[in-house]
Amino acid sequence: MHLGRTDLSEFLRDRGVVEEADLQKARQTQARERIGFVKALQRACPTKTDPLLEAMSEYFAIPLMHGDRFLIDPMTVNAVPEEFARRHGLVPLFKVENELTVAVQDPRDIYAVDELRRITGCRINLVLSDEASIGKAIDKQYPEVARIEEEQRKGGQADQAGTGAEGAVPREVADLQSAAEEQGTVRIVNLILARAIQEGSSDIHLEPAEKKLRVRFRTDGLLKEAMEPPRELHPAITSRLKIMANLDIAEKRAPQDGRFQIAAAGKQLDVRLSTLPTIYGEKIVMRLLNSGQVAVSLDSLGLSPEQRQRFESWIGRPHGMILVTGPTGSGKTTTLYAALNRINTLVRNIVTVEDPVEYRLDLVNQVQVDPKANLTFASGLRSILRQDPDVIMVGEIRDRETAQMAVESALTGHLVLSTLHTNDAPGATVRLVDMGVEPFLISSALVGVVAQRLVRNVCPGCPESYVLGEDALPLDPALAGLAGRTLRRGSGCAECGYSGYRGRIGVYELMEISPAVREAIRSRASGDQVKALALSDGFRTMRQEGLRRVIEGATTLEELLRVTMESG
Repeated sequence: MHLGRTDLSEFLRDRGVVEEADLQKARQTQARERIGFVKALQRACPTKTDPLLEAMSEYFAIPLMHGDRFLIDPMTVNAVPEEFARRHGLVPLFKVENELTVAVQDPRDIYAVDELRRITGCRINLVLSDEASIGKAIDKQYPEVARIEEEQRKGGQADQAGTGAEGAVPREVADLQSAAEEQGTVRIVNLILARAIQEGSSDIHLEPAEKKLRVRFRTDGLLKEAMEPPRELHPAITSRLKIMANLDIAEKRAPQDGRFQIAAAGKQLDVRLSTLPTIYGEKIVMRLLNSGQVAVSLDSLGLSPEQRQRFESWIGRPHGMILVTGPTGSGKTTTLYAALNRINTLVRNIVTVEDPVEYRLDLVNQVQVDPKANLTFASGLRSILRQDPDVIMVGEIRDRETAQMAVESALTGHLVLSTLHTNDAPGATVRLVDMGVEPFLISSALVGVVAQRLVRNVCPGCPESYVLGEDALPLDPALAGLAGRTLRRGSGCAECGYSGYRGRIGVYELMEISPAVREAIRSRASGDQVKALALSDGFRTMRQEGLRRVIEGATTLEELLRVTMESG
């Protein structure tokens, strides 16, 4: 509720949204129709719907969501009786874990919220919308639930004749457009998105095969099959997603990239969409990103106290280069954002160039790469240097020009943070040399390298203890002494999908550029040689550091070995 105000009428009048005549008309509507004042106010002021909703969103301190932004899981709708939804002017949108998000017309309807809590057994998260949008959603959703359930049940049982790569695909753009806008198609797409959000997935894969359409979610780093919509819906689903991402629905032979936003749990999610032509039609992959402001902290990363102290000393320097390495999806960008949040103050000019801008940071000037406008990492970095920066974050070093400019920026009084694709921290120095940067420049500019992976956490809902047998240990000196220890693993439960894991946390290795390592870089030493020198200086590998997490019971030995197989 808006602090310092107890009367909605006074708040709206002070904001200039309504006049006394509007309020009087609303009171008359309330008395005549026996409805709440909020509903009456919306009915009494149909020409002021948008400013009225915006003001009430601020007053009630809940997000505003228009009907065209609704993301609805039909199975969630099915959990609330239609009569109840119509009577109270609300529509269930989706459920994430035990939190149900509901669009309401009147946030003051406490009875409805309490009854929803009782019916669903969930915590209720409200978003504000208008009567027309909610009514339209109810009209569309409830008749559709049974049909979608039937489609999901039948799966691939429908006649498959002619539904290979080309058989049933509409060939005219008008046909594609019409199929994409059908209510059933819209519901299936919403269902896919809602289910992925509900499971906390990072990526959605839509993969056409000869006789089926497979949908897989990447959750906690691993892909798993989620559903199989009817194969004949593939062209319509693909077209619907392309329309949402503003792509060419007629183009099926060339890859395309786009993006769109959806609202979920009161936040904006940025969906990056990529298409790829395959022999059975277009495959689509969508990455789900929280595009709102975040406050990622170093505390949340999982660094050991020693690693945390070392990393803070690096980012506290006035100049130099710090690299974060690892494969795609290993949390590199999150680490960089945590570093920026730590050093972000009014006295520093921090500028980033990213592709994409995954999270918004207050006080940080963030630049989105746009190749169509000739805004690349290299050209963006060149422009940033004319903006009097103190700290520069380059989303990724991909080529020689970007690498050269980043190194030179670090040598001319700027703190530069960036990412690189290498298996381990020592390999970063070799990678920069391979890109064509002079070794003596790298050795002078580089402060330290972080390599990281994400390991799955033991599910907190089903932990069990066990004694590790010696026969379960691979031949690795780093694992010596684990035999006979009591460790933890997940037995599997409904909360974790019976995988034994839920959520992820980082494991890291930090290599400081010591004088010996600096000299090795200058002499073009190999990655193994750099690693050997770093080990003699006290460097600990990712696997060695990850053992701390295993012993603490946060993850399992099997999981650690899986993610550190390449880095050792």
